[in-house]
Amino acid sequence: MNITNAALTAVQTGVLVFLYPLYLTERGGLHPATVGLFVSLGALGRLLGLWLGGDLSDRWGRMRVLAPGLLGYGALLAGVAFLAHPVVLGVWSLLIGVGAGVVAGLPTAAIGDRVAPNLHGIAIGWLRTVTDAGMLLGPLVMGVLADALHLGAPFLLAGAILAGCAWCCHRHAVLARP
Repeated sequence: MNITNAALTAVQTGVLVFLYPLYLTERGGLHPATVGLFVSLGALGRLLGLWLGGDLSDRWGRMRVLAPGLLGYGALLAGVAFLAHPVVLGVWSLLIGVGAGVVAGLPTAAIGDRVAPNLHGIAIGWLRTVTDAGMLLGPLVMGVLADALHLGAPFLLAGAILAGCAWCCHRHAVLARP
């Protein structure tokens, strides 16, 4: 869960916070006000996704929602590299926000479910420490990748990273079934 949460934070900061507005400007040809609108659509989608992800994970289990959520979120991020039409990018911004929201709280909740109550502080502290590493490395790695290859490359890498995390979470869910 630590690595998954660090990857989510790295993707959030490295791709969505820093590179997505630039992508919307360069590839989508959008003006700053429209970029702000699309970022707001992503935030609105994230709120919807947080509600949806929490509700689904309470019913079906954290890993059973996290694995497909990561895969879907990764596919949405990778799809950005192939989009340039402003209307499609607007809808995609909302969908990316939903995908981010669905998976955002699940690693922390999964840790809370599995750790003894007297160890919650230590476990969440460790989770936050690893997540902070993702926050620092995400912009560095994704920015270098965008500069070295293409502005769409970090979105493809983010999709691949999240697909790998989804596979690990799926394997864990399969192994944990009675």
